[in-house]
Amino acid sequence: MPGMPHTTVPTSIPVALRAVQGATVPGKVTGAFLESNGVPAGEGNHLVGLLRALGFVDGAGRPTLTWNRYRRPDQSAVVLATAVRAAYAPLFERHADAYAHSATTLAKVVRRHTEYAEHHVERTAECFLVLCAYADFSVPVLSPAREPSSDVVQLTTRERLTAVRRLVAAHTEALDCLHHDLTRPAYVSAWNGFAAMALTILAAGDFSAARAVRPSWKGATVEDLSMHTSGALLLEMLSRLGLCDLAEVDDLGILLQRRHDCAHPTFFTPTPDEAAIYLSEVVAAALVLLGRTQQGPTAP
Repeated sequence: MPGMPHTTVPTSIPVALRAVQGATVPGKVTGAFLESNGVPAGEGNHLVGLLRALGFVDGAGRPTLTWNRYRRPDQSAVVLATAVRAAYAPLFERHADAYAHSATTLAKVVRRHTEYAEHHVERTAECFLVLCAYADFSVPVLSPAREPSSDVVQLTTRERLTAVRRLVAAHTEALDCLHHDLTRPAYVSAWNGFAAMALTILAAGDFSAARAVRPSWKGATVEDLSMHTSGALLLEMLSRLGLCDLAEVDDLGILLQRRHDCAHPTFFTPTPDEAAIYLSEVVAAALVLLGRTQQGPTAP
């Protein structure tokens, strides 16, 4: 019989949610990470389980797209409501407005749908109501991400090869850093490869893609574009061009934030395994980006 997420100390849930929103995004979510961000000692592992059940953490312990969306103040309450509806589905099947019912009423449903001991039944109902206090149920689900449509972006074979060469050069540098256990520089180099490929795409055809979303752009080189395009602006431009949908922009935002954590003074020190995963994720994202471009006319 399936269960419903709960923890022994429901009052620790708001602390965990604040950690999701405010702490540096970790490569892996652990009990120690949550406890270092205010969760009571001994409760960290329980909260990891709850966050996993809500979809904030994947099976390998990594933050998910839901985690990253929750970090955005304009989305957090709706993101949490969507996660709560899924994790506590039996409550909403019995009461469409389950969030408006008492713990006593909710506990009756928990008893029917789980094999929990009585004290776990009570904690489940309490945890549900604590989560609901931070959720917005006025909309049933998040708006679906739009499908990308990148007809405006065309690359010649030469431009495509240039983009790949720049990605490979940065990735080779990242692997060299990783070989010497320099995990933080490896993150920075890996992201630089993605950015180099993206900027090459924007610069193709005399900056036709860049000018499609920045009509006032007057630069003449990729270096000019790089100097005047932050990571966040780069992702916005890729989205507006249809090269990334909104969900992918959120995923890339996680990768960008981890790059920033390694490029600036923070306590984030990824392990070699975490760095290797990061490198593969960045390369995969870059190749997806390239695959969304169209074949342009062959230069004479």
